[in-house]
This record gives sequence, C-alpha cells and structure tokens, in this order.
Amino acid sequence: MSTRRRWRGALTALIAAALMFTGVGAAAAAPTPGTGSVSGTVTRAADGLPAAGVEIHVVLQDFSGGESATTAPDGTFSVDGLAPGTYLVSFAQSSDDYVTQWWAGATNSFSATPVAVEADQAVTGIDATLASAGSISGTVTRAADGLPAAGIAVSATSWGGSGYDATTDSTGAYRLSGVAPGSYQVRFSDPAGVLLPQFRQATVQAGSGTTGVDAALAAGATISGHVRAAADGSPVSGSVTATGPAGRYMASIESDGSYVLHVAEGTYTVRFQSYDPTLLPEYWQNASDAATATPVTVSSGHDAADVDADLSRALFLRGTVSIDGTPGLGSGRALSIAVTAFAGGKQVGMGYAHQDGTYSIQVPAGTYTLVAQGAEMQVNAFAPQYYAQAASEAEATPVVLGTSDVTGLDFDLSWTPADVSSSASSAHAGDTITISGSGFAPGEKVSIELHSTPVVLGSVNADESGAVSTTVTLPADTALGAHEIVLTGAYSGTTGATALTVVAPGGGPVTEPGGATGGAANPSGAGASGAAQLATTGSELPFGEMGLAALVLVAGAVLVRIRRRQQA
Repeated sequence: MSTRRRWRGALTALIAAALMFTGVGAAAAAPTPGTGSVSGTVTRAADGLPAAGVEIHVVLQDFSGGESATTAPDGTFSVDGLAPGTYLVSFAQSSDDYVTQWWAGATNSFSATPVAVEADQAVTGIDATLASAGSISGTVTRAADGLPAAGIAVSATSWGGSGYDATTDSTGAYRLSGVAPGSYQVRFSDPAGVLLPQFRQATVQAGSGTTGVDAALAAGATISGHVRAAADGSPVSGSVTATGPAGRYMASIESDGSYVLHVAEGTYTVRFQSYDPTLLPEYWQNASDAATATPVTVSSGHDAADVDADLSRALFLRGTVSIDGTPGLGSGRALSIAVTAFAGGKQVGMGYAHQDGTYSIQVPAGTYTLVAQGAEMQVNAFAPQYYAQAASEAEATPVVLGTSDVTGLDFDLSWTPADVSSSASSAHAGDTITISGSGFAPGEKVSIELHSTPVVLGSVNADESGAVSTTVTLPADTALGAHEIVLTGAYSGTTGATALTVVAPGGGPVTEPGGATGGAANPSGAGASGAAQLATTGSELPFGEMGLAALVLVAGAVLVRIRRRQQA
C-alpha cells in the first residue's frame, strides 16, 4: 500500500532533484563563506509545543537547487550553505503527522512568500505553526464476489484544490495520510478499466483518522467503435457519450477514429459529437435525435462493439428577415427574432437573425417547414410567418435541402400591435380614466403616453399573461380635441393605442379643422398621420380661444377710442 500527496507529487520530485543536484541531504556542518542561511522555529498548532523531526526544504524558486534540514527536539532549525538567491521554504513535506505548509502560512508553492538570501547573511524568524494532519482509510472490494480489489487508485480532493493519492494493497486496503482537515471527495478507479469508478465523501478532523471509507466496485462493460466523416471516411476527432439509467459516460475519440466507453451494465443512448462544427452530431444508429436512436445494451462479459458512426457534413438554410418591408432588425431597439426548421412536426434546427436580418440554420439533408417569429421578450411582438409568406403551417411551402445549401429563404414580419382600450372614449382635461392592454411580454414595464406631442402619463408592469390595467390622469392643460393614449413595452417593443377625445367642460367634443380621430400607434411611437391629425398636447391655447381673446382686445380698443372722442 503506497500513499502520496498528489498536489505536491511533481513538486516533491523537483525538490528531490534540486537537493540531489547540490549533493545535500542535511544542513551543512559549518557555514561556507559567501553563502547564507535560513533559520526558525516550528511548533505544533494544537498545543504550542516544539515540533521535532520535521523536514525543512529550502529550494530556489526555479527548483534548480536547494538545501534541507530537520528540526531539533526544541523545534529549531537552520539551513546553511545557501547560495545567494530567492528561495521557497516548505515544512513537513513528507510528514504523516502534520499538514504541509509553505512560508509564510501558505498551502502551496504558488502562494508561498519568497525568502531572499544574500552572501554571508543569516535570515532568521522563518517560523511555522503546523496543524495536525488526519487520514482517510478503507477497503475496496469487487461488487460481484466481495473479493479484495488490489491496485485500485484512490484519490481525495477538496474544494480548495488539495489532493492526496494512494493505491490499494493485495488486501484491498488503502490509507491516505498527512491529510489537511476538511471535506473531500474520494474517487476509486481501476487503472485497468475492468471495474467502474465510484465516489465517496469524507470529512477529516485534525489529528484523527477517518476510517471505513470503503467501496465495492461493480464490473463494467464497454461500448466501442469508430467515428468517421461520411464524405471521405477520414477519422473524426471529438467525443462519444452514453447516457442511461445507470449514469452518463463519455470518452474521447482517438486519432484513428476509435473510442472505448467503460460503462456500467445497462441500456444506453449513444451520441457522437465532432469537434469540427461543420459535421453534424449523430445518435446510434444514423439517428438525428435521442428519441429515434437505437439503444445499446451491455452487461458484464457482453460488450457492445462496432457501434460506429459516419457523420454527415452540415448543410445550411439561409435567408434574410425584414420588418415591415425593411431588411434587418433596425436600430431603434434590440430585437430577437428566430427562424426555426421543423421536420415531421419536430424541431430540427434554429437560427437567430443578425442585426442585418441574415440568418442560417445548420441541418442535415431533408424536407423542412420554416417559421420566423419573435423570440424571448419579443415573442408576442410579431405575428409568426411561415415560408413563403404563409400565415400557417398548412399553407407553408416546404423547403427541400439536398446536397448543397439553400439560400433566399426570406421573411417579412409585421409588428403585432397590443390591444389597448380605455374606460371612456371622451374625457375632460384633469379627468382620471382606466387604461387596459394585452399582448405585452410578461412582467415587462409598459409606458403610457398621451399623443400627439408625447406626454408621459405613467407606467405599469405587465402581469404573467402580458396584460396591464391601471388608471391615469389627463394633464389639466390638455388641449381639446382628438388624442391617442399609447402604450409601449420596454423590452418587447410592442406598442398599441386607443383614441381619446378631450371635450370642454359642459360641452360636446371640440375637433380641430380637418377632423381628428385616434389610430393604432406604430412601433416608433408616432401617432396617426395623414388626414387624421391629433390635437397638440401641452399648454398651448386652441385656435378658437386665441381668436376670442383677440376679438375682446379689439372691442376694448374701440370703446376706449369712442370715449376719448366724447370727452373731446
């Protein structure tokens, strides 16, 4: 039974090589002129007493040389004969009793504090207080017959990165020593691949051993085969994954296209994935998805061989998405529009439109139905459109993808206005009315404005169905005439409007010349245009009131003039 600390395995070899290179195994008897020394005291964290017999290694930062020493009964040490340079100091590298430490208080060489040594200089005060180490031990057997499993690799790894390794002896026993206190994941694996890996959890306390961390490893089976490119039969680099009730296993594809999966007994869905993005993933056997894949069943002694795959070159469906006749997604807001390819009622591929409206979908050869629609927060902002210019799947034109890409699969989407209504079709300036709407993204903030010149009336958050309902108060200086109340979703961009006529107190509606009627707002936030002109919102006086004021002024001037003549 052998044991070692994995995180310092390579580092220990470097230290040993450095010490061998300098021909030093212990501190020199007398200082050498032109060299320096490092000294200090090592104590035990548990009780503060001296830690005797602890190995001290002082090595150059590049591990090209160094010296070592062992603490005396009083815990002191001195490492002499050090050539000028910058060193790293470690304590208890090979101890089963203490947790390894680096100066000053570091857990590894990467975070250690370097010690600078000059010629004929004694560096003192390089002290350390060492925590007591614990251990993890147990026995590994074969699940099939309970016999000891010799030669099993056992490793314990903590969340902090510290790790320790051991190998089971002929009785299946192992012991990980010098383990720092903490929680660990213990992994048992068979280097020969005959027995399946297993994991356990273990907690280590300072100065105590955690025992009974055992494992019974089940005999496994293998799934093997080759993965090649269908076009020319060349080997494919990538991975193969087997997924089933017994677990999920993955293996890399070798340079010759071969692979071997070590799995537990059971039934699996096998997936082949190339690192080459132009090759399509595939399921056994020649299936494009897991639902249509052929299951692979294995048991101990009954492996599955020749589970091969020939990956097809990817083909593309390409086109451009326009909005209301203009190619691209515009620059006013961030839009998300997806084009999805269906075959046999199942989604096979999907691509998002770029800012310029272009999209591409990677799919195998076949016949597809394409649909473009708003995605994510814009799912309700556009009416779905099927290729070509169809409103439903039944009316869609199928797209046949043969041996080359198909381009020119274009769409022209239209904004879907929100459904907006108010509790009154006419109101007085200063009145409070209820505004309702639907068709927005769930949870998004919806702004409410009075048009034509936008005046913010308020905002409200849409509920889980995308509907809103709230009250707003019209400004006291709202002009008489026709207006629109416009609602706009902050994320979806969905917009809708309802007409509102502001009337004079005690009178009927006042309409400006040319007539004024409400209309649906467009996504840019503009109101109705053309013959239907909205009243201007804000504090400006209507034309009729301005004319009346002018007449009053003229009449006043005439009366003053007549009175002056009479006085004359």
